[in-house]
Amino acid sequence: DLHVCKSRYVSSDERKDSIAHNNKTLRQSVGDLAEIYTGSKRNHFESLRLRTKIPFSDMLFFDNEKVNVTEVGQLGVVSIHCSGGMSQGAWEEGLRTFAENAKRRRAKQAKD
Repeated sequence: DLHVCKSRYVSSDERKDSIAHNNKTLRQSVGDLAEIYTGSKRNHFESLRLRTKIPFSDMLFFDNEKVNVTEVGQLGVVSIHCSGGMSQGAWEEGLRTFAENAKRRRAKQAKD
């Protein structure tokens, strides 16, 4: 499993290291892919794709700003708008949408 976490609100290494996930710090959980990237989220995901070689269709993005969700979604990333911040419902919606898209891609590949 590969997890990438990014936030423009986390601004220092100390803060990144203090955020816990499954009893691990953020840096321990995601390593070098815990990034702070200001500016265009589209550019950020293009950079991630180049660094990781993971296709956009295999990525999942959550954001509270609709413009970010729209621009990243245009790349082919499953992008979920969570206006009130990350929630269990948004996470489940993202996983469901990601699984549905993957199923459609597999069905299309089987036809080709």
